[in-house]
Amino acid sequence: IGIVLVHLNRFEEAIKNWTKAIEINSNSLDAYNNRGNALIKLKKNESALKDFDQAIKIKPNFAQAYNNRGVVLKDLNRLDSALESSNKAIEINSNYADAYNLKGVILRELNQIEESLNNYDKAIEINPNFADAHVNRGNLLLNENKQLNLALISSSFSMCSVLHSSMG
Repeated sequence: IGIVLVHLNRFEEAIKNWTKAIEINSNSLDAYNNRGNALIKLKKNESALKDFDQAIKIKPNFAQAYNNRGVVLKDLNRLDSALESSNKAIEINSNYADAYNLKGVILRELNQIEESLNNYDKAIEINPNFADAHVNRGNLLLNENKQLNLALISSSFSMCSVLHSSMG
């Protein structure tokens, strides 16, 4: 029910649903993880962080919770800790495209441009249809105003266009 409520943008109700699930089973890592994601939508980042930490406590090799924890830490501008979380997610699951994309975003904010680009490339290698990674990569190339390879930028944005049109 909670997932449906999130898709309906009814985050408070979803949080109540997952809180009840946690009251019934305090070891429900999915409930903690999902409630944390809903809390992010409401900008309740510290509470979300606690939920992701609890999910990790229940299952220390839960890559998704580490990645979600990294998202919150990035939003809180705790970039070094966010990078540690994304690295841990990748260590647990080396084929986790979302974690590579997040790492690219964090590295970009840390002005580590080449490493950022490498992580976007890795995310796209794992999931060629990952629109966010294509957009992030294209924006990085555009904004850095390097010796731009317009074919690469065009490729990133046209792939995004194809992906968005196939979703809609």
